[in-house]
Amino acid sequence: SKDLIKWRKHPDNPIINPDPRWYENEDNMPLGNVRCSDPHLYWDYSWYYVFYCARDNWGEILKRGCIGLARSDDLLHWQHLPPAYRSLKYKYCEVPRIFSHSRFYYIVYGTNYPQRAIRYVMSRNLLKNYYQPDNELLLEDWVYSLFPVYWKNEWVALFQNYGRIGKNDNGSVVRNCLSIPFKIDFDNSGHIHLRLWKEINHVYKKRKDLTGTLKPADNKVKINWYRNTSYKLASHDFSNGILILDFELQTEGVIGLLLRFDPSSSQGYAVVLDKQLITFLNIPDSIPVASRPIRWLDKKLYQLVVIAREEYFDLLVNNELMMSIPHYRNKSGKVGVVTESEFDKIVSLTVWEEEK
Repeated sequence: SKDLIKWRKHPDNPIINPDPRWYENEDNMPLGNVRCSDPHLYWDYSWYYVFYCARDNWGEILKRGCIGLARSDDLLHWQHLPPAYRSLKYKYCEVPRIFSHSRFYYIVYGTNYPQRAIRYVMSRNLLKNYYQPDNELLLEDWVYSLFPVYWKNEWVALFQNYGRIGKNDNGSVVRNCLSIPFKIDFDNSGHIHLRLWKEINHVYKKRKDLTGTLKPADNKVKINWYRNTSYKLASHDFSNGILILDFELQTEGVIGLLLRFDPSSSQGYAVVLDKQLITFLNIPDSIPVASRPIRWLDKKLYQLVVIAREEYFDLLVNNELMMSIPHYRNKSGKVGVVTESEFDKIVSLTVWEEEK
């Protein structure tokens, strides 16, 4: 293109074909196709490098996913290189995106077998020696890819989510959408952590303290919790925004939030956590939709944050993103707090919403 609006295909397409020395190609494709997709360009001021979704030419068939690599000085003629990263455990390493911070290079990518998730690897070398750190799993299930963006001198992450258009929680037609931005934080070991981005306050400006409005629920309303819990409801209808629960967890019990809850039908959602797991549930059937282990810190005060935006809930524990869950049945409803032990203390419940 000469104007970035009108485009024509290059006459020599395809300009990149996987090299059979390292990758599956048209003469070696046990899955019936050649994987050469999702290219991401990186320029190191000497070469243009392309990182792409490919498959090793050897190994267990469903575990050959790798991140292919090639370089060029004109973007038309490419020299193939060995894979930047061999997973030896995933079918594909989809939508790889590379970025750098301090002394490390990072590649974030998606997997769909044996588990759909967003993961990352890191290395001190742009082209090789990438490895999975202890916290390599960033998000599971309904997330397809992550896009790192450098904005105002910091890295932020946007997720491409799989959503479904429908009237119930099974959905119907698949659609894609982008998440709100999350800050990419780095600890002393260089490991990635996804945090609530401070700039989100420009969207959700209306703050309300709901702590004093929490009242015990009507005893006639029954919720079939998988543990012996009780709950209180706040006098607030909630659809979209940010819920922040600050609490002290003194026991081995559970604590959490009711979301978009309808007291008349006992339908809604809940997110509960103990010192091992965070779990998202449909209620009143209490079916766990997803669970994830959490790393509990030795501290007195804890925080659970839920960001609700249309059919998506983003869940953070102690300011670290744990889940992104789509749900459709309830668009709005009451907010509540779930507790199991009288010794656990609710410090505050706050909601941030858009100003209308």
